[in-house]
Amino acid sequence: MEKESPAFYAGLSAYDVITMVNENKIIAMSDYINALSLLETGQEVTVKALRKGAEGYAEIEFTVEIGELE
Repeated sequence: MEKESPAFYAGLSAYDVITMVNENKIIAMSDYINALSLLETGQEVTVKALRKGAEGYAEIEFTVEIGELE
C-alpha cells in the first residue's frame, strides 16, 4: 500500500483482505477491478475488509474517497 494514498488515510493496512466495495462483494481480484471501474474520482465508497488480530480475523469498515491515478 502506498503511503499518502486514499486507502492509507482511510486506515487500511497492507494485509487487510477487502471483502466488499460499496455493495459489490469481492471474492477474486477481478471482482475488485470491476468494482473500482464503476467508481469516479472524488466519490466516497464504503470498503469492508478482514483484518487479522491476536484472536483471528475481524471485519472492519472504512469510508474511502477515490483519488486520481498518477
